[in-house]
Amino acid sequence: MKSNRLLLMFYDPECESCHEVLLQMAADTALAEAVRAGKLSVLAVYTEGNKAAWRKALPDMPEGWTVGTDREAVKTGALYDLKAMPSLYLLDGSKTVLLKDAAYEKIRTTLAF
Repeated sequence: MKSNRLLLMFYDPECESCHEVLLQMAADTALAEAVRAGKLSVLAVYTEGNKAAWRKALPDMPEGWTVGTDREAVKTGALYDLKAMPSLYLLDGSKTVLLKDAAYEKIRTTLAF
């Protein structure tokens, strides 16, 4: 990710609160423009093991996002503290965590684009 900000989202497409946040983010035209303009990268990582559910939801993911699966490495390796889904992190250009497990509203306010 080459932009000066990275929004890292750990999610499960079968999770209702994940779906709600994804809809909110997908409807955010300022977020879409920031991604298009290269000011922000969004990396959405599926952390569960149901590959069929992940593949089925791929067409619904917003354009310009990087979407992937980690094959449960985050969960089993305890790389990130995933208390609830979705789990959102905002990182700067050096990939230093600015906000950890934050609500999208807080991230959106911090970005202020």
